Amino acid sequence: MRLKHRFVPLLILLAVSSGCATAPVGGREVHPRLRDANEALGVLQDRIEQLYVDMETVRLDLRAFYQKPGWPEMRQIILTVLSADDLDDGDADGGSLAETATGEWSMAWREPWEDRFAEYLHLVRRCTALEARRIALQAELFGVQGKFLGVSVAEYSRGRYDEGRASDEVVEVLSRSAEELGSYSLDEVGLYDAR
Repeated sequence: MRLKHRFVPLLILLAVSSGCATAPVGGREVHPRLRDANEALGVLQDRIEQLYVDMETVRLDLRAFYQKPGWPEMRQIILTVLSADDLDDGDADGGSLAETATGEWSMAWREPWEDRFAEYLHLVRRCTALEARRIALQAELFGVQGKFLGVSVAEYSRGRYDEGRASDEVVEVLSRSAEELGSYSLDEVGLYDAR
C-alpha cells in the first residue's frame, strides 16, 4: 500500500546503531533497555508489515467490489436503512423501507440483492478485523515509543547526548509510523476507502 514502511527498519537501525556504537563501556545499564526496545520494535514491525499486506489485499477486493454495478445504490440503501433505524427505534416502517428498496434494487440490477449484501457483509467483517488489529498495533507502537523515550532519558541523564539524540530520532520515526497507522478508518458503512 505505502512503500515508505519498508524503510522504517533501516532508518531505525541506522539511528540506533549510531547511538550504540559510541556508548561508553560504563553505561551497561542502558544497553538492556535498548536491546529490549529493539526487540519489541522488531516484533512489532513484522506485525505492522503483515497488516499492510493484508490491508492491500482487502483494498484490492474492495476496489473490485465498488466497481460492481449497483454498489452506489446499495450503499445508499444501507445508509438510508441505518438512518431510519436510528430515527424510528425499531419501528416497522424501517423494515418496509428496506424491503421496498431492496426489491427495487433487485429488479433494477437483475440480481438478488441478498447476494450483493452477503458480499458486503463479508467485506465488513474483514475490514472490522483489520481495524481491530490496526488499533491494537497502534497502541503497541506507542508502548515501543515509550521504551525508546526511556532509553533517551537514561542516556541524557548520563551525559551521553549523541546516544540520547539517536534514540530521539527513533522516537520521531515511530511517531510518523503511528500517524500513518492512524490515517486509516472505516467509513459510515464499515468499509475502507479503496483509493
